[in-house]
Amino acid sequence: MSTALLHFLQDDYNTILNYNEFSDTEILIGEEPYIRVFKAHSLILKIRSPYLRTALSDNWIKIENDVIKLQIPNISIDVFDIILKYLYTRNLDLSRYDIKTNIALLIAADELSP
Repeated sequence: MSTALLHFLQDDYNTILNYNEFSDTEILIGEEPYIRVFKAHSLILKIRSPYLRTALSDNWIKIENDVIKLQIPNISIDVFDIILKYLYTRNLDLSRYDIKTNIALLIAADELSP
């Protein structure tokens, strides 16, 4: 695949994530009082992550008003934000983050692996 096409697709998926249009999933990350709701698209999550495919097809979720709700309390908001962007764009530059964040990413990736 050409580099130009790859960047074009990454930008498109990033736009889809940022605008939340047609999102059907809300992922609650963190624990009270520090919870953030991430809006996402179940199709993309299921395609990109075997763990999330299982989680979204299982009894781990609730469905309210046609919105899938999944709670993942033990991953930090900042780390999940990085992971979600990676799931959409397949772009990850670990040099942008400090060692503490990179270790937290490794731990979260291990937890979210099938």
